[in-house]
Amino acid sequence: MGKLLFWSLIAKFLMITIINRIKEIKVGKVKLFSFILFIGLFLFSFFLTEKFSQSFHFVDEEDHIVLAHFMNKGYKLYDDLSSNHQPLVYFFSSFTQKFFKPDNLFLLIKRTREAVFLYSFSWSLVLFFVFGPVFLLFSLFFELTKFFLFGNLLLMESLAVYPLLFILGQTFRVVFYAFKPKKWQSLIFGLANFLVVFNLLPLIPSLIILNLIYFIKTKELKRALVGFIVPTFVLFLFISPLDWFRETVFYNFKYVVPVLSSIKNKTDYFILFLFPIISFFKSEVSVLSSFIKFFSILLIGCFIIYFFNNKGKKISQKKNYLFYFLILVSVLLLNNRVLTVGKMYYEGFHLLPWYGALIFFDLLMVELIFKKIKGIGKFLSVLILGVSGICLLLNSNMPYRQKIDKNREHNINYYPYYLMGIASKAIASPGDRLAVFPHESLIYWQSGLKPASRQIVYYDWSYGVPVIKKEMDQVFIKDPPEFLYYNFPQVGPSRYSPLMEKAMAENYSQVMRFQEEEGKMIKVEQNLYIKKEKVKEISQNQWLEWEKLGFFRIK
Repeated sequence: MGKLLFWSLIAKFLMITIINRIKEIKVGKVKLFSFILFIGLFLFSFFLTEKFSQSFHFVDEEDHIVLAHFMNKGYKLYDDLSSNHQPLVYFFSSFTQKFFKPDNLFLLIKRTREAVFLYSFSWSLVLFFVFGPVFLLFSLFFELTKFFLFGNLLLMESLAVYPLLFILGQTFRVVFYAFKPKKWQSLIFGLANFLVVFNLLPLIPSLIILNLIYFIKTKELKRALVGFIVPTFVLFLFISPLDWFRETVFYNFKYVVPVLSSIKNKTDYFILFLFPIISFFKSEVSVLSSFIKFFSILLIGCFIIYFFNNKGKKISQKKNYLFYFLILVSVLLLNNRVLTVGKMYYEGFHLLPWYGALIFFDLLMVELIFKKIKGIGKFLSVLILGVSGICLLLNSNMPYRQKIDKNREHNINYYPYYLMGIASKAIASPGDRLAVFPHESLIYWQSGLKPASRQIVYYDWSYGVPVIKKEMDQVFIKDPPEFLYYNFPQVGPSRYSPLMEKAMAENYSQVMRFQEEEGKMIKVEQNLYIKKEKVKEISQNQWLEWEKLGFFRIK
């Protein structure tokens, strides 16, 4: 009843807000029709969210879920739990789990992705009322294709992209329309900066450019600062600023970037910056690649038309040329990871903020230019762009045309972790600990076991951090955890390998399970290990539960 009442109040608040907003802007038939289409589009987007609610098992999303799970049990982020990711995604996940209280893995993943949808819809509602029908057109392209870049998963990119669009759009309007933001809009501008910074810190170079332009044009520094500083102060009541800086800034620059960065030379930086141009010469064949090429053509076309129309006349005032160029640079700088056009899913998800900003910036420019174009030129432009866009959206490989069996997807992606989790839980005692190598972290959630160390995921780079290495050596040499899940043989060697192989040889027994292969029941080695001392403590009843799951009793 409590949840029903909560959502009823939320729905009532949203409806009152929407109705008042419509009255305030004296909505015409076109805007009202646009709003109806907007709601219809997001209902369809929710259908897609449900459709893919069990698809794509991804370590980053699961890391965000599991650390939040431990935060809800009293563990402190960046103190008791180590992570190089920004904090807001964890607090978002923490709230989601506290509110929905999922009691199985299927619901955990489903509710998490539904929460991401609610977040995206809430922001999109704000963006629609601020920017009007142009945002409807943006949503048509972005919401139907973001699945290619994991825009439906609980990732830092998914949470950062919408406030980033607000910052980009507001900056665009103050430059090209001499727009005077209202007080609440400047506050949201500051809040949007807070959400981007503490979700995806690498976007700061673009934020600096956009904020400088915004403050130069509006002089609204005080209200925007309030919108940024107040939530930042609240955030640092829950986490230590020093711990945050050490784990997410210093460690990333010192240890993570040198190991994981795809940028190897100066040429790579040019590729990142000139990504729209590169798309015509070097790209993978994919649906996403076609969309990127389409919007890259639009970007280049708008760049040319912005300065000169077909008669050679300048469209806008010279004083805006520099601002236009700086906004363009800020958009191009948003890609700081992906070197190949058309990469999707696990290889391309970092591109999501760049992709969203590219589409939105293009459409804002098209809207601006169309105000200057009249007659047959405008008609032909709309016809060409409209037909091209529709053809792309009707592609047979679009997400809405894919057939998905959610139960099958869940079993493929998550059943192995469910099985390892309930098996560990069946023979565990209060206080038992678990270490999962390298990153199958949902086993923690399913098993209910405590983490063996501050690390929840054991990435190769982390063993290069002296403090983490010292802690790992102490844990696995002096007091190894009762349970160990070790998957490095399948993912390849690691800096952890010598330490862990020694620990496994001296302290652990490998788990075996009966599995059917070619009609025969055979014993198969599992990635789960139990401490030898722990084996002696397991009761007869626990072994019976263990064997019901198909596992072989350890002697």
